[in-house]
Amino acid sequence: MKLRTYSFDPTHPHGMHKAFVFAAVLGLTVEDARWLRSKNFIEAQILNAIPALSSPLGQRYVLNLKVTAPYGQSAAVHTSYIVRNGEGFDCLPEA
Repeated sequence: MKLRTYSFDPTHPHGMHKAFVFAAVLGLTVEDARWLRSKNFIEAQILNAIPALSSPLGQRYVLNLKVTAPYGQSAAVHTSYIVRNGEGFDCLPEA
């Protein structure tokens, strides 16, 4: 859900900038959020996740990926996320 309501939402106060970049560089919109998640964007890259700073909420990880959109555009994508204490990688943001 976070991809759809934050990273791809052009009206979100903080996510709108990400939505603009995804659209401008990769041609991706909110309609592509599910594709991005299922297309090995996160799950297939878990082995490449780099542990970063931890917090009381959990462990932060960063990923540096090359994403090729269904429309042919490719770009390097830097992303980070927190795996909350007591949860696993299967609890990553939903599309």
